[in-house]
Amino acid sequence: CYRALWPPNNPSAASTNSAFCATYTTTINTMTTGFPNPAIPTGCQTKRSRISSACSCNPLGPTQTTTATATCSPTPTINIVKNGGFECNGYANWVLNQTSFADCGLYSVGDNSRYAFRCLQYDAGDQTSVPSTLTQNVAVTIGKTYILTYRAYFGQCASTYSGVLRVRINGQIVDTQNACNRPDNNNGFNYNYLDFAAGFTATTNPTVLRFEWLSPGPDIAPEIIIDNVVIGPSNP
Repeated sequence: CYRALWPPNNPSAASTNSAFCATYTTTINTMTTGFPNPAIPTGCQTKRSRISSACSCNPLGPTQTTTATATCSPTPTINIVKNGGFECNGYANWVLNQTSFADCGLYSVGDNSRYAFRCLQYDAGDQTSVPSTLTQNVAVTIGKTYILTYRAYFGQCASTYSGVLRVRINGQIVDTQNACNRPDNNNGFNYNYLDFAAGFTATTNPTVLRFEWLSPGPDIAPEIIIDNVVIGPSNP
């Protein structure tokens, strides 16, 4: 999606797309046609979270038609998660706390983008009580209902090892995915990012969003990668 918006060898297209981004991120968009570059709907799969994330990393800076700057801050009407696509300054705005038996960080194969966030738990026995975590505080309106969506990739899985991705909102578990229990895992291999979602009602501001990588053991857990993390109001 980033490459579709900002082609490295086509400054004219990048300039046109920069003007498009200046208006696209100012409101909620459901458009599926009328893009200035036909590569945009293909590369971004017409998903507004991907387009918004790539637009926020505009390498050309602000256009003359807007006073917005290219930052990793969210567009409040679309996504209150900052840098949910991991395209701006690595995993800036997130806090990583990884165990000594984990390899976590930016990954260069994103969900139709340059980057995502990957965590791999190494052989250390049962690591379900002390997982590696990625956390962000997000600004919400107390009492309002929100929808969390994200994309995830699950690596190789076998009978001797498994990996679990768990998501918490303010300490409460809202989603759990086991790489080895995926019905679409294709007999142990899954090379596609999958969609996941969970709803919640905000009880505190800020709200703490936390992803957890767990390894029940006893062997190396499959890699689990996340991308395009979005939280938006269920009724904008």
